[in-house]
Amino acid sequence: MFLENLQFSLNATVPVFLMMVFGWFVKKIGLLDDHTTSTLNKFVFRTLLPALLFMDLSTADFRSVWDGRFVLFCMVITLISVGIACLYSLIHKG
Repeated sequence: MFLENLQFSLNATVPVFLMMVFGWFVKKIGLLDDHTTSTLNKFVFRTLLPALLFMDLSTADFRSVWDGRFVLFCMVITLISVGIACLYSLIHKG
């Protein structure tokens, strides 16, 4: 059960992480400037992500898929990930 939950969580988060790495790489090689990056970020966060969230939630049957233990697992893994990211950023300032 643990490995299934871990695999599900990784399947949801790894593609997003890889897109972030790709964005960092594209900016690092100079393909995008600060203005373009800012505009694209606004577009994605204000338009595309809410639309994707709405589409996913509008087709979900919460009564059949709700699993409290899985939600707790995801919450704990998320908090651990955020904690690791915060520690990493504190260690590597600048």
